[in-house]
Amino acid sequence: MLSFTLVEKSDARIHIIHSLADDRIPFCPYFIIPYVLWYFFLIGTIVYFALFCSSKKEYYQYIGTLAVGMTLFILVSYVYPNGQNLRPDLSGESGVFVSAVRYLFPSIHVFNSVASCIALFQNERCRKNRLFTAAQTVLTVSIVLATMFLKQHCVSDVMTALILNILCYQLFYRVIPAR
Repeated sequence: MLSFTLVEKSDARIHIIHSLADDRIPFCPYFIIPYVLWYFFLIGTIVYFALFCSSKKEYYQYIGTLAVGMTLFILVSYVYPNGQNLRPDLSGESGVFVSAVRYLFPSIHVFNSVASCIALFQNERCRKNRLFTAAQTVLTVSIVLATMFLKQHCVSDVMTALILNILCYQLFYRVIPAR
């Protein structure tokens, strides 16, 4: 969190990331609901693997993925300061959802949500519960979509997070366990 705060307070010139696809995605404040549910999803997944999963291997695979992903995102932000200017002006808008959106700060929702989803898919006990698997899949997709519909992240942010998840999955769930 300290590193994140330092990046946010940096005076470095920021490169704005934007694509035409970002312009086609409407702003929808109701997506604040899955966006906020991310906090419970992430904390719940960490608690599950730390306290209720008997496999230390699975815990380290998950925590390793989160650590590598978040560290890489912070390092990239130091080397290549970037941001978005996607969200419409919310002044004059009212409502509980719009008010909640005003308090958002840059996030790592996409990467952490997908990492949590993958870790839970890999866990045999979780995978056996089809209702849980369906619910956590819907929640993960909703969180990813929320980052774009709240204009918190651009399409390229989402794609980068998904690619990094693939690389971390290969490293922590395939390469390292094979050794």
